[in-house]
Amino acid sequence: MKKSQIREIVKEAIEESLWDNINAKRKSGRKPARKGSKAYKAAVAAGKKLMELDASTPAPNEIPGGLAQLSTIGDLATMHNLPLDQIIKQIIKGVKAESEHTTDLDIAMEIAFDHVYEDPKYYDKLANIEEGKHDPVEPGILKKRLGKLTCSKVRAAKAGLEDKGTHYAKALQRYLNYHCQ
Repeated sequence: MKKSQIREIVKEAIEESLWDNINAKRKSGRKPARKGSKAYKAAVAAGKKLMELDASTPAPNEIPGGLAQLSTIGDLATMHNLPLDQIIKQIIKGVKAESEHTTDLDIAMEIAFDHVYEDPKYYDKLANIEEGKHDPVEPGILKKRLGKLTCSKVRAAKAGLEDKGTHYAKALQRYLNYHCQ
């Protein structure tokens, strides 16, 4: 992959996350950082550093130990048998996520490298968890078993259970919590 192609991928990923941040700030009613502020200067410096990502970019070594120590982005792509652009996008997502916990870009990048070293889809999975994307375990389980639901039917069904840890038992309890006071 040519360096110009990598730069284009990095630029797109950075712009996408930058606009996500700007739109999130606007939604919450906060103003974006002014050009002369420390936050603005830090964001510009971080953007420049991320624009320099390529296959030979090594993992920062700020924290002793790390899994990806002495690895490069190219090493991660080879190890996981994935295209370089996917690894770079994950590293950028990781830096964005880890920047919520630290103001040091190198530490955020090192943590991102370590997570991508373990699982190349770590930050996609994390985003799904944070957004609450999951399938309900067994939708409609109560109606299927009990028919028309009433508090007395649900109480009787719950009282007759031996195992209180099943999905069915938990659904009964949720129904009682929300519908029967």
